[in-house]
Parts: sequence; C-alpha cells; structure tokens
Amino acid sequence: MIIPFRDFYFISKIKILISAILFFTSLHYSQQWGSLRGFVTDSTSGEALLTCNVYLDELEIGSSTDQRGYYFINKIPANKNYTVTFSYIGYKSKTINVRITPNKITELNVQLVPSSLEFQEVEKIGQRITKQDQFNIGIERITLKDIYSKPQTVEADVLRLLKTIPGVTSTGDISAKYYVRGGTGDQNLVKLNGVSLYNPFHALGLFSVVDADMVNSIEFHKGEFPAKYGGRISSIMKVATKDGNRNKFSSTASANLMTGKLLIEGPYKFGSFILTGRKSYSTSILKKFLNDDDVPIDFYDFSFKANYTDQNFLKNGRFTVFGFFSGDNFDDPKPRSDDFKWGNDLLSFEWIQIYDKPFFSRFQFSYSNFKGEIIPNDTDVKPRFNSLKDFTFDAEFSLVRENKDQFTVGLEFKTVKTELEQENENSSLIKLSDFGGSYVLYSNYELLQFDDFGIDAGLRMYMTGLSLKGGFSIEPRVKGFYQLSKTLILKASAGSYRQEIATITDENEVISLFDPWTIYPDYLEATKSINLSFGVEYFYLPSSSISVEVYYRKIKNLALINEKKIFPDDPALINGDGRAYGIENSLTFETTRFSFNASYTLSWAFKKIDDFEYSPKYDSRHNVNLAFNYILGDNWEAGISWVYNSGFPFTPLRGYFDRYELSDFFDYDPAFDRYSIYTILGERNVKRMPDYHRLDIALSKIINFDFATLELSASIINVYDRKNLFYFKRDTGEKVNMLPFLPTASIKVKF
Repeated sequence: MIIPFRDFYFISKIKILISAILFFTSLHYSQQWGSLRGFVTDSTSGEALLTCNVYLDELEIGSSTDQRGYYFINKIPANKNYTVTFSYIGYKSKTINVRITPNKITELNVQLVPSSLEFQEVEKIGQRITKQDQFNIGIERITLKDIYSKPQTVEADVLRLLKTIPGVTSTGDISAKYYVRGGTGDQNLVKLNGVSLYNPFHALGLFSVVDADMVNSIEFHKGEFPAKYGGRISSIMKVATKDGNRNKFSSTASANLMTGKLLIEGPYKFGSFILTGRKSYSTSILKKFLNDDDVPIDFYDFSFKANYTDQNFLKNGRFTVFGFFSGDNFDDPKPRSDDFKWGNDLLSFEWIQIYDKPFFSRFQFSYSNFKGEIIPNDTDVKPRFNSLKDFTFDAEFSLVRENKDQFTVGLEFKTVKTELEQENENSSLIKLSDFGGSYVLYSNYELLQFDDFGIDAGLRMYMTGLSLKGGFSIEPRVKGFYQLSKTLILKASAGSYRQEIATITDENEVISLFDPWTIYPDYLEATKSINLSFGVEYFYLPSSSISVEVYYRKIKNLALINEKKIFPDDPALINGDGRAYGIENSLTFETTRFSFNASYTLSWAFKKIDDFEYSPKYDSRHNVNLAFNYILGDNWEAGISWVYNSGFPFTPLRGYFDRYELSDFFDYDPAFDRYSIYTILGERNVKRMPDYHRLDIALSKIINFDFATLELSASIINVYDRKNLFYFKRDTGEKVNMLPFLPTASIKVKF
C-alpha cells in the first residue's frame, strides 16, 4: 500500500509531536529533585564534627560538614531510596538509608561513635570527593589526631605542626614562628573562632597561645584563600574551638614539664559551654630552648565559649559568645637585664541562622587587643611599646542553588588603632600612632553543578582602607579543578591580595624578641601580592595520594624599616619588593594501622630594597619532612618524624669598634657613661648556616577506667643529638645551637 505524500507528511508531524510530548514529559519527571541536610556530632559529647564526610553511595557524590558540623547536598533525584555513609577519622562510620522527597529538604542528623582504630577506606574515598568539591588547592585540614600523633617538644602545639606542611618554613626548633611560601611572619593571619589573633605566641615565640585541648579543627590556607578573608597576603589559619559537651559535664586535667591545664565543659538548658585554662609553673625546660641558666618567663591563657540554641525562640538559629585572654611576663631579676610583657584579649558574639530554604546567614561582632612592651634595665636594648585595638563587624549570606552551585556575599567593617614607640640603631625615635577603618564588600560563586569540573570565583572590594593610600581597590580571586579520571585531578588558582598593617622588625636582629604592629603611615603604599599556583593530585590507592603544586608570588610595596633614618623628618618606613616561587611535593599512604607522610619543597624567596636584592633569613632552598605513625594495639601508638632544611641565610660580621655612649651631656655621671662594642655588619644574608636535620620519636598510651580515662605520652626530641646551629653571638662569635637531645612527657586525665 502506497501512502500519499500528504498523509505521510501528516503522520510524520504526529510522530514528532508525540515524541516531543514524551520527551518533555520524561524531562519533567526527571527533574524531580530533593535535598539532604543535617548536623553530624560526637555521640559522647555532642561536639560538632568538622570536615566529616557525607557520601551517597548510589550517586557516588559527597559533601563535608562545615565548622558547625552542618552539611547540605542539593539536587538529588527524588522518589528514591539512598544509602548515606557518614565517616570521620577516629570515629566508627555509620550507614543510613533515606528516601528523598520531591521539592523538599530531608533532615538527617547523625551522631558518630569515637573509635581510635577507625581508619576505614571509605573515609578516604569520601575525603577525595570532598576535596574535588571544595577546591582544596593550597588548603590543609588539621584535626586533633594530627596534632597529638606527632612528637611533642613540650606539649602538643598547633603552630609547630604547621612546619610539617609543604611550603611552610621556620628558622629553627627554638621558635614556633612560621613563614609561608616566601612571605614574612606578619603576612600570616590566625583567626580564632573568626577573631583576628595578632600575637599567637607564648614565651618569646616558643609556643602557641592556642591550647591544643580547646581545638576542634584547623583549616590552613597557604597562598590562596577565599574572598571573605583579607588583610594578609600569605596565609590564613582558621581555628575552630570546641563548643562544649552537650550530653554531660566533664573535665580534663593535664600536666607536662612546663604547664598545667584544666578544661571544664558541659550542657545547660539551651546549649553548652566550655572553659579552658593553662598556666606555666616551671620554666626549667626553657633553658634548653633559650640557652640560658635563668629563664624567668611566666605565662597563662584562658578561654570561654557558650552556645545558645532555642527552637521556640528562633528555629535553626544559634548564638555564640567567645572570649580568650593570654599574657606573658619576662621579669628578669638580674641587674642590667630587660623585662618583656605582652598579651592578647579577644571577645566575640556570633549569630548563625539556617533557614528552611538552602539559605544561611552569619553575623559577628569581635574585638581583639594586643599589647606589648620592652622595659630596659640599663642595657643597650631600646625601649619599645606597642598596642593594637581591632573592632570588626562581619555579615555573610550564602545561598545554595538547585544545581548545587553556591553563592555567597558579605560585608566587613573594621577599625584598627595602633601605637608604636621605638628607637632604631641610630637612636632616632620612631613614634607611630594611627587609626584607620576599612569597609569591604565581598562575593563568591562556587560552580559545582558539573561532576568533573568546578570553578570558585570571588571578588573582594575595598571601599576604604586602613591606611590613607589603601583606598579603593578590587581583589579578584579564582581557582578551579578538572578531574581527568577517577584518580587524577588538575588544580589551579590565581588571586590578588593586599595588606596595610605589619610588624616592624629590624632584619639585622638575630633573634626578634618584640614584633610591634602598626598601620602603614600615610606616605606608605599598601603591600600587594599576586599569587599563582598549579597542581596535580593522583590517587594511586583509595586512601593514598601523590600531590605536586607549583607556585609563584610577586609582592610589591613591602613595609620595611628605614635603616638610614637619622633626622626626625626622615620616614620611619620605606617600601620594598619581593618575589617567591617553588614546587611542593607530597605523598600520603594510609592503612588501618599504619600511616606515612612525606613531603619535599624546593623554593626561592627574595626581597629588594633600592635595587639591592637579597634572600631573607627564612629562605631555605630544600625542605624535607617524613612522618610515620603506627597503632600498636591495646591503645598504644608510636610515631616517628624526621625533618631536613638546607641552611638559612645570615649576615656575617666585618668587625667591631668601641663606641662611647654619653647618657646625658649636661648631666655627667661616670657610672652610666661607658664604651660599648659596636658591630660592623657585612653584606646582608650572603652567608648560609649549616644544614639542619632532626629525628623525633613519640609513644602514647590510653588507659580506660570506669571513672576516668588516662592518656600518657612521651617524646624524645633530636634523638641523635644533632648540633644544629641557631646563630653566632655577635659580641663573641660563639656558636649557639638549637635543641639538644630532649626527652619530654605529659599526662592527661579525662573525667
């Protein structure tokens, strides 16, 4: 039978119409989506678990919890059942079946049970997926286990752990101060529960003021960080402290060779609280650090945090009050010796709100105060005084779109007042007092809708700056990833950053005992840095990976002391430039009981003043870190670490001469008029120290009783007693070494 052309044409149109109807009908039903959200907490304390992995097995997608223990997964095909796996290192994984309802957000709150031997492969798979979604280039996430599993100089230290991260260097084991990708120490910002901590060191820089027992998690951004963060050009370290036990009252007491600590936490009707305190009671071990027979350092720190949540008052809202106070006093009773005092005061109030729709808001008021001074007692040391007061208001709003993309906008208003008085080498008084305010708008868009490709683009816009020449500026930032296969990921980032506040430190000082902060004076340009990086990560096993990152930094307008200042009208500070580049390599391997981490960094750093370029004191060409951890069984754990740094630059001496000093020309007193040895320095940092290397070992044991848990730990620092050179005394030429063979121990009791 032959169909006429007209009928054939009509039938074809009907077929096309039916196909279109079926297509759009199927498309309509295929676009029935739902969402999943909730909180993940510790089953024993109710503490939020940060960076916990949440994984949908059927879809092979995942997410992770934020600083509140909150997770959100969008655009899940609805009307289906899914297996959701929650996993976190140190906890037993939990699997729950859930059904996703169309056009609704399914609530799923989960508690995980602690388990010290839990190193399941699924956790590492979840971490891999989380890394893709969160653009982890230049990001390191640190947990309590990471802190306590490493050998400890005196006690577990948050800042000393950073030295094991590729791209982070330190000038020795005497100090906890750190330098990131060729930047200076003041280019690093520590945010303690969102509050800027300007001096995070105890005991002349030997230890961190952040007690490890109060820490919940740490997120460290090196080189690249989101648009919500600014004011520094090298790194951001976000420290989130514990919220307090939500289930029962508990306490922890611990002691080591130097400090005693106490932690008290518990619930109340509408939330939880936590109190921590630490006090030095013996400084005898500091003799090993400072090569001094008498080290009269006394320090303390205290913190409190309280959370308030009342669903009847404000559904899905949480209020947090936080306070932190620290102080150090170096009061030397010996004649002709100097006294040092410094401390921090931090306060904040935060309101976090989660709405029925995937929309979030956060408001925070914070206050940070740093104060410090040097009090000379008839010595050549110049008197110095410094204070800084920082008031900040921050508002942030985030929206998760149906296609998984996330959009964030926010504003930050900050006022800072600094006062500084000190003298330079020519006995000219440098007196800087300034007040500034900055108003910042920022936005961020995370493109997450594609499985193998993602972009995180942000913009930070300064309407006004802290300094006069800060002014209006725009800082674009972007990073992204591309997944070539299930095991291979490419990553890249680029960003612009600026800084208008710095510590004024004389680079000729062998040891910097006092790092005063000041806002850039009106005549000084703001420091600006362009940071670029590219990386590749290969997962050769589900729980093990190899990572390589290459970075380059171009820094303009560094704030430096004017060493040629003689007359009062000469500027106290001048601008310089800098650049840094390098390659960071790391390898991780983990099984149920054994973990191994290795890293090697090859890097260069330079500063430039008046066409003279030199390597700063923290420039080390080669850096190697090796770490082994093994769970022996029966709650025993052992750790070994080895570190190597090629020699750091130093300025050699050319000679000495006797300089006659007159205390008061019109009030002569022979007791105070004298000759003093004055050193003549050679070309800056043209010599290199010998290479540095050190082996440490650690052993820990947990003993459980019916009424308490006892944790014992012991470490040996510098096992083979390597004589690592710290510096040469300029008056005598005598060598001063770093830490010798040093055994340490600590005990902790949890009730």
